Amino acid sequence: MDINEFMGELERSVKPYKDDFATLSHIPKVGRDKEEIIKIMETFRHIEEARWKDGFASGAVYHGDDEHIDFQNRVYAINSQSNPLHTDLWPSTTKFEAEVVAMTANMLGADNS
Repeated sequence: MDINEFMGELERSVKPYKDDFATLSHIPKVGRDKEEIIKIMETFRHIEEARWKDGFASGAVYHGDDEHIDFQNRVYAINSQSNPLHTDLWPSTTKFEAEVVAMTANMLGADNS
């Protein structure tokens, strides 16, 4: 296999939708309808979800249980507009970040300083 064949194969493996779905290179003058965007996202989810749910991913999905995913989605929806750069508006975000850092440090053997 020469370098051009190899590069073509590599590109197809990391950009599998290139020939099957439109690719935007500019911001459209008119935005897409919300339902159209949802339909596109659901199409990709359907294609991609089967691969990891069928066990074709090692370590890529840490917890694929539907109930846990629903919980994560609720948590994200509640906090999706928070910004840790503005602690005056969202001090809970900084609290949660600090707790995650402390728990991680503890798991790695740090003291409680």
